Amino acid sequence: MSLIIKYSDMGDYKNLFCDFVYSSDNIQSLFPANSLSDAIAKIDRCQYHRDLAVDILTHQNKNWQAPDKVLSQIQKLSDGKSLTVFTGQQACLLGGPYLVLLKALTTIAEAHRLEEELKRPVVPVFWIAADDHDFEEISEAHVFNSQGKLTKLQLDVDANRQYSPVGTLDFGNDIKREVNRLFDSLGNATRFDDIAGIVKSIYTPGKSIVDAFAEILLKLVGHLGLVCFSPYDREFKSAVSDVMVAIVEKNREIKEILERRNQLLAEQGYHIQVKKSDSAVYLFQHQPEREAIHVMGDKYKAGDREYSKTELVEKIKADPLGYSPDVLARLLVQSSFFPAVEIIGGPAEIAYWAQMIPLFDLFDLPAPHIKERMSSTVLESFVAGFMESNDVNYKAVIGNIEQVISERLEESFPSELTGLIPLAKKRTAADMDSLREKLLQFDPGLEGMINKTGIALDRELSQLEKKLFAAHKKKNKAERDKYYMLREHLYPGGKVAERVISPVYFLARYGLGWIDWLFTQLDIEARGHQLIDMKSYHG
Repeated sequence: MSLIIKYSDMGDYKNLFCDFVYSSDNIQSLFPANSLSDAIAKIDRCQYHRDLAVDILTHQNKNWQAPDKVLSQIQKLSDGKSLTVFTGQQACLLGGPYLVLLKALTTIAEAHRLEEELKRPVVPVFWIAADDHDFEEISEAHVFNSQGKLTKLQLDVDANRQYSPVGTLDFGNDIKREVNRLFDSLGNATRFDDIAGIVKSIYTPGKSIVDAFAEILLKLVGHLGLVCFSPYDREFKSAVSDVMVAIVEKNREIKEILERRNQLLAEQGYHIQVKKSDSAVYLFQHQPEREAIHVMGDKYKAGDREYSKTELVEKIKADPLGYSPDVLARLLVQSSFFPAVEIIGGPAEIAYWAQMIPLFDLFDLPAPHIKERMSSTVLESFVAGFMESNDVNYKAVIGNIEQVISERLEESFPSELTGLIPLAKKRTAADMDSLREKLLQFDPGLEGMINKTGIALDRELSQLEKKLFAAHKKKNKAERDKYYMLREHLYPGGKVAERVISPVYFLARYGLGWIDWLFTQLDIEARGHQLIDMKSYHG
């Protein structure tokens, strides 16, 4: 079973993304060049460092023990007609939540489709955000333990520390602790041995965090031909240093373009994904901590260091590895080096593109076509079975689960008790009416007390009704817990499961063959969130 739910029906997606997916007229002006033919025509007029790209990618992927399928994909880039399809993510612990896997599979599938359609080589590439410094964001992973409870694995994070680019960071001893916790959580899983050896060999103290991410991703989908790439590379940074210099030199024009674009987004009722200060230069310096560069008058500042424009430009040229673009400018750097015909992204990435796509004209670069990644919640058999047998749907569960539980408990409320209290209220009201008539004949001054007594009796009966249903709920705790379990599996921590649960959880339960099965179940043309039932999986 694969059911498609519209993003606009889920409540987790903003208007900009929904309008993009469903081709709203309102969104068209924001993506005027969003077509494959436009992107290809512009790419074919550009010159790329193809041999250098092949050398860098080959070196990196061999270092990550990529299979031959990946290395042969890289060689395609030597062809002057070759194109790339890109996606990317931070170097998250244990490969991140399974949306990372969905990004990778979408990119592979789309590269296959385009290669067949265009009759020219198309290479799927995963950009690992090795320049990123948000260590807290990459330091956690989530799995369900043997009791079905959500377990959070978390590296030690210093909230007071400004981190260097993750490309410079290695695991500490805390990785051993979290691997042991992972094994404690999943050790009883049926196919745990399939993934245990991979995790144990990759996640060790002293191992580069970026290397670990690339290695586990290639272990999972390398056989499908996904190429991994880290921008924290001296040769690559040297090749794109002119673009980073241009970001400094064109800072005023960039700012003006983005201000106009942000105003247009606001006028059309869309959110601004990235809000930058007026002094932002859209570039970072590594000192080794990653510090944003700001311009103040004719001076440029990064942390406590200050430069003239000439000095900053010379420093970038002399040591390009010591600099990196911000989240908006990164997309320019990517397209300056690779023939990127298409970008695969989720809601956040598409919102970035809505902001910065006019910058491609400023830099005279080909703007790639943009496509949303596949989105899915994988329904394990026990989850899908419970939903089916209890006639409960996904949207209800991720909405108000307490309402779902109350409705189900009302249905199971003992029939012999149903209506007893409403009937008692009706009888009491009738008795009070009869009593009122006789008492008022005796003493009209009792009317206030009679009214209060009637209200009090009705209130007490209402309280009794609530207590009765609460007792029913308490007696049915096991039933309620099943619904809470269902909610936790479908919407852990109040988020769509793909944004939380590590694929390692599924691999420990169902084996490495689960990835190939999932690949066959995903619909690359689906315009919505797919619910994929695992009943058909027999791995």
